[in-house]
Amino acid sequence: MSRDSPTEVIPINNCCTVKSADDELNQKNSFKVLVSDRTFYFIGVDNSDKESWIGALGKAMIKSSVLIDDNLDGAYMWWTRS
Repeated sequence: MSRDSPTEVIPINNCCTVKSADDELNQKNSFKVLVSDRTFYFIGVDNSDKESWIGALGKAMIKSSVLIDDNLDGAYMWWTRS
């Protein structure tokens, strides 16, 4: 399988949680992404790579669920999906 042909596409706004899975899988540098009723597992090249992915995905998940209103001096406005 080529890395240019993914088997799954995970919309970031459907993600619930991203966190380490080292203990759960007994596999170094592993992490998981919870999406509704599914869990996807990934393995980073090293711990730094894993932490970078967790940080980037976590940040993207927050951005997809928070709006910042420039007229309110950067106050956060939360919204929920229907």
